[in-house]
Amino acid sequence: SNGYLSADPAANPMMYNWSFVFINYCDGGSFRGLNQSTTQHGGVELFFRGRAILEAVQKRLLSNGLDVATDVVIAGCSAGGLATFFHVYNWAKLLSPWDVNVVGMADSGFFPDYQVASGRGHYCEGLKWVFDYMISTSGVNQR
Repeated sequence: SNGYLSADPAANPMMYNWSFVFINYCDGGSFRGLNQSTTQHGGVELFFRGRAILEAVQKRLLSNGLDVATDVVIAGCSAGGLATFFHVYNWAKLLSPWDVNVVGMADSGFFPDYQVASGRGHYCEGLKWVFDYMISTSGVNQR
């Protein structure tokens, strides 16, 4: 891997020997959804429960030593960058009993609101649908 995930000290002098966990983005809502119902699409049952996925990953990481870390970087790119913005404070709160230094590094995730070429909707309207449909209020910073 290159860049900030590289194990090469020449390419990544600060974090080359750090452990890292990759959480595959899979819910379409930046790990914010907590919709208890399911949706049928093309004969497939869809679940929008990204918040539950994130909480399960956090619980698993804590049981596997994350609580003894000294520094944690929450990072992501594109939609994962957006998830970084949404959840870095949640990670910091989760790790606060162990005095872990938590920072966020969003490597992209800037989504301007624009009219698509077909004339259909704005990006912002799509995000509002995701937020409302996935019941995302539980997955955003409650501060």
